[in-house]
Amino acid sequence: MKQKENCKDLTSFDVASMRLEETKMSSTSNLAKLSVVQLRAKLKSRGLSTSGTKIELIERLNESILVEEKILNSDESGKDITDEEAVLNDSTSVNEDEVLGLTGPMIADIEVENSVLETKKGSESISEEVSKSKKNLDDETIDAKMKRALRFGLPFSSEQLKQKRAERLFFIHVHYFCLFISIYFLLSFHIEIFRFGLKDQLSPEEKKRSRAERFGITNISSVGNLETTKEILEKRAARFGLPIQKGGNSKFLVEPPSAEVLAKRAKRFGVSSEKAEISFGNFLHGDMEINCEIDVLRSIFGDELLVKKEMSNESNITILQMIVKGVGIDELENVGPSATLLVDIIIHPEYPEKSPEVRLLQPRRIDEKHLRILESNICELLKDYRGTAVLYSIFQMVKDYITDRNVSPSVLCPICLNGFEEKSSAIFSTFCDHDIHSYCFFKYVDYCRRDIARQLKDWPVDMGHKVDQRIKCPVCRLELPKNDLMAAEKFVDVSDDPFKKCDDNYTFDWEKWREFREKLNVIYEKQRLNGGLIESGITRRHRVISGENLIQ
Repeated sequence: MKQKENCKDLTSFDVASMRLEETKMSSTSNLAKLSVVQLRAKLKSRGLSTSGTKIELIERLNESILVEEKILNSDESGKDITDEEAVLNDSTSVNEDEVLGLTGPMIADIEVENSVLETKKGSESISEEVSKSKKNLDDETIDAKMKRALRFGLPFSSEQLKQKRAERLFFIHVHYFCLFISIYFLLSFHIEIFRFGLKDQLSPEEKKRSRAERFGITNISSVGNLETTKEILEKRAARFGLPIQKGGNSKFLVEPPSAEVLAKRAKRFGVSSEKAEISFGNFLHGDMEINCEIDVLRSIFGDELLVKKEMSNESNITILQMIVKGVGIDELENVGPSATLLVDIIIHPEYPEKSPEVRLLQPRRIDEKHLRILESNICELLKDYRGTAVLYSIFQMVKDYITDRNVSPSVLCPICLNGFEEKSSAIFSTFCDHDIHSYCFFKYVDYCRRDIARQLKDWPVDMGHKVDQRIKCPVCRLELPKNDLMAAEKFVDVSDDPFKKCDDNYTFDWEKWREFREKLNVIYEKQRLNGGLIESGITRRHRVISGENLIQ
């Protein structure tokens, strides 16, 4: 029992001695050797604040160690225990090692074990405290860096870039997931179609036909491809109150308001002066009638009719434009492309008392002779129907004239200057609606290509961009698309050469040519005597300065 009590006293003694050694080592010089992290770890273990500079941390730790030293040197009653230390340190006192029976090697082993345990515990606690402090510092520094970068507009750090990259990759994965889901549903839909026998989809025409059969409609062929004929246009015009010409007589379903009706209407709206009544009547009778007629034309012709209005101080002018062609020529008679005309009608505010101005522009596949005949017919129509709505009749007359005479193009081929045979299949139409013999067009394209190659050969390689390498229409000089150039080579027929046909039936009147040459010789001699001829050799000699023509 005495040995156990002595061991307990020894352990308490060891703790006290360790505290004393720590106080000795914790001087200002020893604490100065520690780093800031170690100082903060020690202060944190003691429950003290870790803020401040290194000097403040050392002073705070030193004060805490001194306080602990005072507490250790006092007993429970508060008395000082220096006397006990003196007794222990006294050489005459009892040796504890001897009492316990401990030898020198045993005491050394116990001291080594105690020191190893203390160093392990201290290192583990210090490493944990250092790691925690590093994490806190890293979090604080990252937040501070992000705020500083946002405030000054600086680029983000590598850690922030990694974070953004991770967010972007997350959205990319979400995008690919949605794409995979859509592909999956699409494939499943096609699999269902194949499984239930719906692989071959019906065309729109077949769908319309099946729908018509389901609802009991028999005339489905005329529903989709309804051609606008003359009878339908006449019925439509009669329904909207426009004049219809039949056998030289005009028929109106809606009559214009009379002067009495206009006067009553003006009084009802509070118009008192004669000028106001006239202007109000002109407005009701003029502009309203024009607008109503234009609305009717729009309902008949749709988007083909273009309406323009020009506003000026003197008057307001309305312009109607529409490209008119024959009805059903391409499908019914298989003749080829139809002749077209751009009808331009200028309407004045005084219409219908004042007849509109009609211009026929951009004639295609119609010659000057037929164009003049059509213009005279339109002039007669305007004279006969002055004071009435005549706009629809103008468009209808042009369409009927083109339809009746649209057997073959009435113009000449711009290459060979020969006419076109009726119902000829060797006619090529360009994108600008100009007709040319297919063989002539092929020869023209071939000549243009050879001429371009010759010019490129004459010019240096670095100056080849100055050569115009475009093949243009021989009539309007617009650039021909590649489709027309390819069609010229694909559909050409050598048997349609118009020059061979001319050579077979060609006869030349030599006597008539000699008589004409004698007349030209008389004119030539007369011009030569009067100095009216320009000859290159004579003019070149006149410009040479020699001794003969010098002024003396």
